[in-house]
Parts: sequence; structure tokens; C-alpha cells
Amino acid sequence: MRTDHYGPWRRRAFTLLELLVVIGIVGVLAGLLLPAVQAAREAARRSQCVKNLGQLIRATHAFEAANGGFPPATTWSVPPTPHQKYDNGFYSVQCRLLPFLDQADLYNSINFPAMTGGNLIGLEVFHHTAAATVVHVFLCPSDPNTRPRPLAPVSYRACTGLGGMQMLASGRRTGFDDGAFAWVDNGTDRTMSLSEVRDGLSNTLAFSEKPIGSGQTATYSPFRDWSLRPTEGGAYTADQWVVMCSNLTSVQPMLDGGGSWMLPGARYTHFLANAPPNTSIPDCGDWGMISGLGVFAARSYHPGGVNAAMADGAVRWFSSGTDPSIWRSLGTRAGGEIVSD
Repeated sequence: MRTDHYGPWRRRAFTLLELLVVIGIVGVLAGLLLPAVQAAREAARRSQCVKNLGQLIRATHAFEAANGGFPPATTWSVPPTPHQKYDNGFYSVQCRLLPFLDQADLYNSINFPAMTGGNLIGLEVFHHTAAATVVHVFLCPSDPNTRPRPLAPVSYRACTGLGGMQMLASGRRTGFDDGAFAWVDNGTDRTMSLSEVRDGLSNTLAFSEKPIGSGQTATYSPFRDWSLRPTEGGAYTADQWVVMCSNLTSVQPMLDGGGSWMLPGARYTHFLANAPPNTSIPDCGDWGMISGLGVFAARSYHPGGVNAAMADGAVRWFSSGTDPSIWRSLGTRAGGEIVSD
């Protein structure tokens, strides 16, 4: 018996309705699977972030073992030698940790006596090769703004306290160097002995995350950028800065946050603990006073909170809803607060 494509055994094609049903089912499955895939990827990124912070705090303890204390918040010389001046050469905690992060060659390539001016322009002129070198342990994989730029950025910041200061009757300032990494205002470098962390290493923040700034060709974002708010010669407490930054009516946008791992200060490599993680208060302050005053809060692209390395070497997760008073207590090294788990 002859059969052909017109015969009774001809295979029937999909109708348009059936095809649409199949496409719809595939779309639903993809919609169910995509969040799970994204969540798995973010879990891997967050795990890598924890490892990076762990490396940083272990390097800090290796530095302490070799030098007798944590590195200063701002370094003027490495080390000072007779008749050598470093007045314009400012360097970060992260910079001092390079030899303890298997980056001794990079560290030795830095011409420390050369001027930095405390800004990206100085690095471009005098330190471009070193400053443009990407150090991957300084970068959070969840931060989308780690893309190549003229200088290598940094995602992890050192805690320098609560970001305020008060003028005493004697004319001295107080309260601006109360974090795990202390500014020394006598023009000399010194390490900070662990005995000065009187609140206990496990109760003191050392490093946390902060998104890298938008960059000069982008648009201001209050989540990752900051606004210049000069002190105009005055002195402000941490509480006053929180109020001022909460009530900003206009911004003077600064898009260079975290723009280099080499430079110190709240605009580049420090964070302040006067506002809790991922606070809705926009960052604002004065970068020119000390190592920076104002609100420069820990933030991250991880959903719901930030990772932070404690001074004892542990890396902990802090939710965005962390009580501000607890976060402040953890942000100081000798405040005398009692912090429970």
C-alpha cells in the first residue's frame, strides 16, 4: 500500500496555541530559576567578600606582630629618615598592609618621599604606575563599579571612629581618632598598641565595605557618592554631622569615593561609624579636616547588610537594621560601652 505525506500517518504539526503554551511554560520556569541562579551567584560573591576581609584583618595582625601595633590611619613616611620631609606624601592603611598581602613588589615600587597631595591628581602625576595597579583583595565582587579606571579603586575601608570632633578649652581637638585605626596629629607615625583597644578586639570594628564612587563621567548617586560640606573652621560632633547630612537641601557632589587604595581619608579608604550600615542618610562631610569628618557610612551591594572584619580577626555580618547605638559602640576602640551578642 502506497503512503505519502497526504496519507493517514502524516505527522501533525504544533498549532499556534500549543506553541504559545510551551513558550509560556518555558518563561515561567525561567522566571522561577533566574532568582535562584542570581541568589547563588550573590552567595558566592558574598563568600569571596568575607575571604577578602579576612585576608585584610589577618594582614593587619601580621603587621602588628612585625611592628608592635596596628598601622596609623594616615602614614606620612615609611619610615622617616633624617632630614627627609614627607609633608605632601600621605598614604593609607591599605598601602601599609601590602607587604603582608603578598604584594611586597608593589609596595617597594612606591616612591614614598614623592608628593601625593592627598588627592587623585597627585597620584596621577607622581605615582601612576603603582596607583593604577589593581589589588583584587581590595575589591568586593558584588560592587558593579570596580570596572577599570585611571587609578585602581578600593571597596574595603578602615574604621577611624565616629567622624566628629570637639574643641576643648585648651584649644586641642578630641574625639576624631577613636576608631581601630587612629590618626596621630603630631606629625609623626606610630603604631597603635593593641592594649589601646580597651573595648576588646572582638568588640571593635576594623574594616567594612563601602561602594566605589560613580566616577567623574557618571551621575551622582547618594548610595555610593558623597557631598562636600565644609566645616567652615568650626568643629562638629558625630551627632551634629548626622543631623546636617540628614537635612541636606543641596549637594556638592563628589564622585571620587574609593577612587584609590593608596590615599587615606574618609573620601578614599576610611569609613565612619556614626550612622548604621546602609543608612538612608547620604554621605557628606569635610575631607580636608584631619582624615575626614562627617557621615561616611559602611554600605554594600549585598542584600540586607554589610560584612565587617572585627579587630580580633573575625568577619561578621551586620544587617541594615543594626541599632545605631550598637554600631557606634563597635566603631570606637575605647568608649567603655558594653556590647552584647
